[in-house]
Amino acid sequence: MSSTNQEIRDSASRTERGWRVSFGIAAVCPEELGTLVRAVTGGRGAPAVIEAVGTDDALRCALEIAGPRGTVSTVGAHHATGMPFPTGLAFARELTVRFTVGDPITLRDQVLALVRAGRVDPTRIVSHRFGLAQAPTGYALIDSRQAVKVVLTTESVAPH
Repeated sequence: MSSTNQEIRDSASRTERGWRVSFGIAAVCPEELGTLVRAVTGGRGAPAVIEAVGTDDALRCALEIAGPRGTVSTVGAHHATGMPFPTGLAFARELTVRFTVGDPITLRDQVLALVRAGRVDPTRIVSHRFGLAQAPTGYALIDSRQAVKVVLTTESVAPH
């Protein structure tokens, strides 16, 4: 593997894979992810994996593609109560597993400074905009993985 970092995303929907490819991210369907990670790491597995979906399957996949002494960080709200944790796998690979919620209030000024300076453009991930009255439509699109990020506004917005 080269010294540069590679970002590979597990994307279940064709729409989402197309969107991610437009950012130069390798986007594969879940059943291809392990094969791709092994290929780009010479069979070692990823040294760090960020799981940001919040499902049992996503966390299991993250643990499976992490390499020896790798770190798996699950970001956001992961509230599963029934997932059998693969302790044998985690022990054998000496994995570090972290659950991270973050602190948006404390980090707000730093993040907004990056946005103002043009170093971060959050609008790139917005796939849909809706007025508040159309919020159920926006949530349905997210739930069906047809939307990446939905912005709700107080104004009437034509759906796209």
